[in-house]
Formats: sequence, structure tokens, C-alpha cells
Amino acid sequence: MSQAVAWVNSAHTWVYIDRYSSASTQGSHVNFVSESGALEFFMFFSAAPEEADLNTAKRVANAVSTITGFATLPPIHTLGFHFSKYAPASSDIIRQRNADFTEYGFPVDVLWMDIQWADYDSLESYYEYFRFNPQNFTTEGIKAMNSEVGDANRRLTVICDPHIKVESTFFVYENGVELEDASTDMTNVESIFVKQPNGVDDYQGTCWPGESVYIDFLNENAQEYWGNLYSTDQFVGSNHLYHAWNDMNEPSVFSEPTKTIPEAAIHIKRDGTQVEHRDFHNAYGAFQQRSTYRGLLKRDNSVRRPFVLTRSFFLGSQKYGAYWTGDNFAVDGEIWGSMKMVLQNSLGGMFFGGADVPGFIGVPAEDVWIRFYQLGQWFPFFRAHSDINNQVREPWL
Repeated sequence: MSQAVAWVNSAHTWVYIDRYSSASTQGSHVNFVSESGALEFFMFFSAAPEEADLNTAKRVANAVSTITGFATLPPIHTLGFHFSKYAPASSDIIRQRNADFTEYGFPVDVLWMDIQWADYDSLESYYEYFRFNPQNFTTEGIKAMNSEVGDANRRLTVICDPHIKVESTFFVYENGVELEDASTDMTNVESIFVKQPNGVDDYQGTCWPGESVYIDFLNENAQEYWGNLYSTDQFVGSNHLYHAWNDMNEPSVFSEPTKTIPEAAIHIKRDGTQVEHRDFHNAYGAFQQRSTYRGLLKRDNSVRRPFVLTRSFFLGSQKYGAYWTGDNFAVDGEIWGSMKMVLQNSLGGMFFGGADVPGFIGVPAEDVWIRFYQLGQWFPFFRAHSDINNQVREPWL
């Protein structure tokens, strides 16, 4: 009998599986332990043992989606090949990459840019999302890039992480602070950034931009603020060709021993309710992805299907886009491992997923390169991506 348990708790959770067997029986004891939050779970069974024709994992997956939501139909081009690099970016580099794929006749549907596109003035630790690096992306260069990529019937995806650089001249930070300072209605709180345990001061930690604050995605006004950043009058130079990539949204904090926001940090909902981060942690990335999805939908007046890739997700995330399995290695074991992970996540409702091909870190052997691409073609989300130290990754090289 196929069966499943959907444990709906976004706090720190442990799952213990103890298998047993005897001369007459065998099975497993499963224990779920969550640090905090409500006890909420669903149990699913495919069919009674005598109904063997109905006893399928597909039937269970359908039941799970009935509770958590069914995956939305993605833009058809996002089912094709995506090419990405964690590498320097400029309008000229993207234009040349676009031309190279055309010249070599290698099919590609989406070209990606990692954090370097937002590296303001190419200064170390100066990443400012929603603003192109003005040195490498001039107004004329952006227009030419958008035009050539669009003419090739391709799309662009840029990364926008939830950490915001603490910089008074950075409009995302400055406008967020102004909204918080102007917020006086305690029934409509504009809490844009996560707070310290005192519930007053902004929590700060370090990530790619250096000292950063973190968007409070549990606050409904902050969700709208984030989504509106994708409008073309805020994200100047972007247009309908642009998709979204939400990374580092566990959320990652380099300066913390736990590498994430402390459990005692405070989220403040619009109605003034305060919630410790420990209660919300595992759903943080899912709320960012949903906010991004709604922002893109609004940008395009609901006439185009958004595409949002996330690294962190939760029950129901399938309604708002795709995921990938994170930084992997260009070794043989990752091929088998990524296949298992994608299939397992699909059983939980997250169908639109994939792994970095042919491995993010390291230099793949020729057979690994070939077999990873062979498998990648069967992933619902098929993207080549590479670490900054492994740059020779064009598929024709």
C-alpha cells in the first residue's frame, strides 16, 4: 500500500525512522518532532490492499496535492534548456553568449545571470539587487542585450536574494526604512525587515553584499513591497523577458554560527502579531518565492505565466515555480543522487525540479559530463550551472 504523511510545521523538525523485522512481520516506526508550532498533519493512503490496481504512488501524490495545491502550468520555454554561470556578467558577455548558442546551433531557451549582474561599480561586497551594475550594463547595452535575446526567442533570468545591503544610497534599503519609519497604524504595520529579538531594531547579518538586512516575508506589506520591486519602473532595464531566481533563502547568514537567522529574531505581521523566526524558518524561502511570483504576475498584468526558481521551498511551493537541488559536485555520485532527490521531491508535490548539470563544483570527467547531460534532459528543470572556479562549461567545448 502506498502511503504518505504531510507534516505541516515550519519550525526546526526531526524525523526518526526505526525499521524493525521479526519472523512474522516487518515495518517502520516513524517519529516526527518539531521544536514549536501547531500539531498539524495529513495522512494519505492509495487504496485498500485488495484494490491492487489503485495502489499507486501517483494516487498518493494526487491526494497530497489536493491538500497543498497543484503545480501551475509553467511557461513552455522553461521546460527547455537553461544556461547559467556563477561568473562575471555584462551586457556584452550575455550578448556574445546569446550569439554563440545561435552560431553553434545548440538549443537554449533561457540565459541566466548570477549575483555579478548586481555588483554595483564592481566593488567587493557591494551587490545591490534590482539595480544593474552601471559599469557593465549601460543603458544602451541593456537595450541591445534585451533586443537580441528577445529576437532569438529566448529569455533572461537574474538572481535576487532576500538579503538587502545596508546602504543609505541603495533604494531598496532606503525605501524600506522610510516605510517602516512612517508606519504608525498598529493594525497595518509596515515591517519590511526582520527584527532583533526586541522587536524594534532591524536584524543585521552578513551575506554577499556584506552587512545586510533581511526582508520580512511574513509581513503582508513587506511581501507586496518585494513583489513591486519587479515592476519595470523599479527594476529599471528589465521587461517581460525577465524571470526570477531566489537563492540563499534558507535564509543564509554568513556571520552566524548557525549560518542562518537566529531563532529568536522577530517577524511582525501586518496586524502587529510578533512571531519568532524559529516558528517560520522552514517556510521563509517559500514565502519569498510566492511574493516574487505575485510581483511578476502584477508586472505583466496577469497575461504571462511567471517563472521563479527557488532553493528553499515548503509544502505548496509547487504553485509558484521551480526548485533546484543546490550546489552539487561534478562527480559520478551526484548523477544518481540528483535523480533520487528529484523523484522523492516529486512525491511530495514538487514536480518542477532539477540539479545543476554537469555539477556545480569541480571539473567533470568526460563520462560524467555526458551522462549528466543525458540525465538532465529528463529533469523537468534542465539547467547547466557552474562555480566561478570552473568556467569552461559551454556545451560545445
